[in-house]
Amino acid sequence: MPPSPSPPHPLGAAQSTGGSCPALLAALLTIDLDEISSADDYEAIAGYVAARGRAGEDGRTRRGLVLWGYPTCEGGPCRTFADGHVERHGVLFTVERGARAQQVVQQARVAIPAGGIAHVHVAAEIPPQAVDRSS
Repeated sequence: MPPSPSPPHPLGAAQSTGGSCPALLAALLTIDLDEISSADDYEAIAGYVAARGRAGEDGRTRRGLVLWGYPTCEGGPCRTFADGHVERHGVLFTVERGARAQQVVQQARVAIPAGGIAHVHVAAEIPPQAVDRSS
């Protein structure tokens, strides 16, 4: 049997970068990304992904998303203290069409409490081309 073809670019190349691209993460934080906290045991993130990603009955998103997830009570991706010290925290999530909200929550449970800033890419469980974009 011939090998299965790799996903088309950029799907085959997209991956989590963790904290290895801090300048890019800082640049992305300058735009108006939706910031979602880990409130209610990550249900805020699950609900956001399902709603904004137009998840269908199968739980798969119908569109890709970008969001910033951060620990509840931290007030977003950074906090500046009176002495000028800046504390950064949270995760930039890139979510492919066809991913499930629970995949994002699973990744968030691991990545958000780690501290610092990072990027996590959540790939679809099936090829995004196979996901119905309607609804």
